[in-house]
Amino acid sequence: MIQIIETSTINDKKSALNEFNISTDILLVASLNNKIFWRNYFLEKVDLLTDDAVQRASDFWQKLLIYLPQNYSLVSPAFLKTFLTEFISDNELKLQSDTVYRLLLDFQDILYAGDLHEIFDEWLAVNIHKDETWLKHIDDLKIIVGVLEEKKWVTRDLLPALLYKYKDEISKNFNTKDIFITLDFSLSVVETKLFLALSEANHIKVMIPVVKPIVNFKWDYQIYKPLSEDSSLITSSKIFKMLFAPNQGAEMLSVPVDKVVYSEFDTIIAEVVSVVGRIRQLLASGVPSADIAILSTSKERYTLIFDTFMQIEGLHSQSTLDSSLLGVKHLQNLIGRLKLKINKAETEELELSAFHDSKDNTYADFAKNFTNIYQSQSFDTLLDKANITKSDEKKKLTPNNFLDWLLEGVDKIDSAPLTGILNDVPEDVELRHSSWIQYLEQTLGAKFLRKSTIHDGVLQVLDVLESSLQENKHVFILGLNDRDIKEKQNAFIESAIIEKLATDLGFVFPSHFSQRRLLAILQVLQEDNRVYLSYAKNDVSTELLEPSIFHFLLPHDKSTILPSYNLLLQSNRCNDIQTSDSTFASYVMKRLSATQIETYVRCPFIFYAKNVLKLKDVNILDVDVDPMTNGNIIHQALAIIVANKSWPNISQKILAEAINESVLSYQKDIKEEKLIASYKVKAKEYLDAFLQFEVDWRRIYPDTKTIGIEYEINAYLDNNGYFHREPGSNRYPFKAKIDRIDTDGRGNYLVIDYKFKKSSQHTNISTWFSKGSFQLAMYSLLIEDIKEFEDLASVVGGIYYTLKPLERKKGFLLEANTGLYTYNGDKRSFISEDKKQAYYQDLRDKIKQSIAAIEDGKFGPNPLDIKKCDTCAWRNTCRASHLN
Repeated sequence: MIQIIETSTINDKKSALNEFNISTDILLVASLNNKIFWRNYFLEKVDLLTDDAVQRASDFWQKLLIYLPQNYSLVSPAFLKTFLTEFISDNELKLQSDTVYRLLLDFQDILYAGDLHEIFDEWLAVNIHKDETWLKHIDDLKIIVGVLEEKKWVTRDLLPALLYKYKDEISKNFNTKDIFITLDFSLSVVETKLFLALSEANHIKVMIPVVKPIVNFKWDYQIYKPLSEDSSLITSSKIFKMLFAPNQGAEMLSVPVDKVVYSEFDTIIAEVVSVVGRIRQLLASGVPSADIAILSTSKERYTLIFDTFMQIEGLHSQSTLDSSLLGVKHLQNLIGRLKLKINKAETEELELSAFHDSKDNTYADFAKNFTNIYQSQSFDTLLDKANITKSDEKKKLTPNNFLDWLLEGVDKIDSAPLTGILNDVPEDVELRHSSWIQYLEQTLGAKFLRKSTIHDGVLQVLDVLESSLQENKHVFILGLNDRDIKEKQNAFIESAIIEKLATDLGFVFPSHFSQRRLLAILQVLQEDNRVYLSYAKNDVSTELLEPSIFHFLLPHDKSTILPSYNLLLQSNRCNDIQTSDSTFASYVMKRLSATQIETYVRCPFIFYAKNVLKLKDVNILDVDVDPMTNGNIIHQALAIIVANKSWPNISQKILAEAINESVLSYQKDIKEEKLIASYKVKAKEYLDAFLQFEVDWRRIYPDTKTIGIEYEINAYLDNNGYFHREPGSNRYPFKAKIDRIDTDGRGNYLVIDYKFKKSSQHTNISTWFSKGSFQLAMYSLLIEDIKEFEDLASVVGGIYYTLKPLERKKGFLLEANTGLYTYNGDKRSFISEDKKQAYYQDLRDKIKQSIAAIEDGKFGPNPLDIKKCDTCAWRNTCRASHLN
């Protein structure tokens, strides 16, 4: 028999499960989180709980395989998709390979149930024009199902339909069980029919969630239609009277508004920040974390963002690192080499095979730099190494033969994980080399290494379908956009036909659209919860998200609760920030540097993010030697070389030792160890050229002496832009680290800033203030203000020294006779002493203005050059009006 139990809250479910016998009965749940929840619930009542007591529905279907009269092999969806791609190609079917598996799932109810074929075909003949394209797809699907039946293959997704086909045999052998079903809104049509069949020999109790429906959204309840009062197994149930009465429409949305807060945001960053602020407020008021739930219509979109800001706030969140098996170094290398062997490899595969998987790396940027790292490597030469002929490519192999071929040309590869993957497929199947490699790629890409750190009282984003686990809590539901709530999929049949199918035959296409998430949300709203709903207009990629029905039926809450770190830059209040006059959180300035002054002048918002909030703009680069590490290595190597007594006539041995020592210092930052050797060769080329340049320079200017390498000065900067040796009122500690200082021994000093390569920022002093470049000028002013050297007469220049290309002419030089350079009348870089002093005064004014603005907390997004915003690393965080 079957029993319908209507449940509105989780307490209703607990009451229904009072009769659950842990040692004999089965509870079927929708997801892993549900399984964990109910197992823990029962473990509090008993000391021992069998693995069969609480099962996911998919596990239950798999166990029923033993009752089938024929032996079926359970294959993975990845393998079946690979097989079907080759099968469709070989048989020239009309069906497109990228949709075939999805259509199999949609039509499984009809395709596997022989008794429905005739009814369905008759319905098609009467209602559908024979020229409809999708009818041809149905024919192809029937052929494919026939092949799968012949091979006795099935996936977990297709199991319910296959089991329903053999429902009579299963019912004879599987009996005397009490089955409790709490699948909520995850129950499919064919699963419902299968449960109905099993109910003839078993006592089945279906917990159906009661939700006040919205007009025009009643079709999702079709999944329960086989259990409705039309069935002879059910006497009557008010829920079915309400849902399936022929002329009765559902009432419009009605929710207890006094317990619901609905907020709208421009971005999901602002949305998450506000949610984190509310959570902090609740925790501070004494609400335990166990009474707070965070749900989302798109868990994948919100998890990382939520975890990030929860950690900034210092709250317990789930910290999860997922790494695709396809990203593991030796497996990437394996796929690249296998494709090379069959002459199917492209540049991308070769790049991928050299790429080192790391949590600090992604592939995209690594690819951009791969060619530069391997300048001497010819991809065409590598592609010529294929050892599979065209005739061999058409040859088909069994899994074992493919594994043998795979291991023949691959050294030191552990075959265990690959053997395990190939065990998921029938041992007698035969596929081409390319198909097997495609299968490996899909399987490795779908498997993840997961490292999670869970704390007590953890707060994490769950799918909104897990709402049934929440009771008497503060529930946050993020991302209420129309697309995610409806879970729209590409249906090739018109909606009108689908509705007619559902009306005439009781058949529903799961892929048309689903309102399961909407129903789950409505159920939460009806419970005794305080619910916070939110919607963001844009996702992190600035893609527009349409509002859901709640946007038009609920009053909008205008308040924004911010976290304790007062992250205004990510809140929706930042939309009001137009100029630098906007005041942020108070900031007590403790120290200053040239870089900080530069940053503030270029954009106060970036200064605020870096220095007040301590955020980082470091891109997650997949460059093995990223620009910052490269610069650090070169700087250290230069310092070692210049400090040597024989400088600049350095031997090759000393040069090699300097490179090795520098690389060793930063080896932890080099992601791909195999590239270290090639990097050293490239670094030596640059440094060889640098040494020759210095030898030639000193031949022309023999008085040049380098007296400072990584020269450090600790001083104090006052709020009028003057440097001092001693502390005092309105003076801030100031630290400078100057790459190099040269002198001619006659009181003339030259400040040098090493740069690895030329940049648009490395210009002459005439454009420094318009570009916000002050470092060289500040260092020169610092040395003169505090008279750092006893014989100091003048800082005669501040120049950029670039290695790519080798030049030292951008910056400023005085129109004076020194032993450091020759005045050639070039007005672009040469200036007079009076002009230098005028620049110094401009610099002091800039420093004075910047310090005053920082002290006043003026950190609004007011960039010096608005064009830079297009490529700024902070643009996705910044809410400047011109970026909206």
